[in-house]
Amino acid sequence: MRRIHPLCALALLLPLCSCTGPTHDQQHAYNEAKLVAEGIVALKVGAVAPPLSLSGTGAKSLSLPLSSLPGDPLAGWTALYFFPAPDTPNTAKHLGQLSAQYDALALDGISVYALTKAPLEALNAFAAETKTKVPLLADPGGEACVAYAALKPGGTYPQRTTVLISPDGRIALYRRGLVLPAELRKAAGLAAPVEKAK
Repeated sequence: MRRIHPLCALALLLPLCSCTGPTHDQQHAYNEAKLVAEGIVALKVGAVAPPLSLSGTGAKSLSLPLSSLPGDPLAGWTALYFFPAPDTPNTAKHLGQLSAQYDALALDGISVYALTKAPLEALNAFAAETKTKVPLLADPGGEACVAYAALKPGGTYPQRTTVLISPDGRIALYRRGLVLPAELRKAAGLAAPVEKAK
């Protein structure tokens, strides 16, 4: 009787095994359902953005709504990136990605801010360490994080969430995780920047 090599047997069994992980969409739906069960319900696109007033690094601050006149083109677009805490994995990387496009996004009329449930002193130290251009907004009580459904009431660490607010003060994009600059431009109906010839 001939023996089957273990690797050959494994190769034969793999197609029959349903050991592949969930798709990105399936994982997103599962994560969102879990958050809803915890009382964190995503904001709807088209809804009016909740008001906020926060101080941040680099003597920057943000108050929403930006303008008392709906549709004021001078108000521009506002992108908010909520993150768990300054020392959490991937935060410095994500801020680096946003920082690299910070000036270009500003030229396109998109102001980018990142915020978390932390005191301003901690964010000042983190901003100096990472040298990020993105203003970090302090929300030590977590009220803004809760209002934007990035944190459950009484929670400690906000969910990574990106929100794009249109000039008329409405939610134009709401997504868990980091939304890259190209996607922000697309959601705002802006063309990608034209690269200069080298």
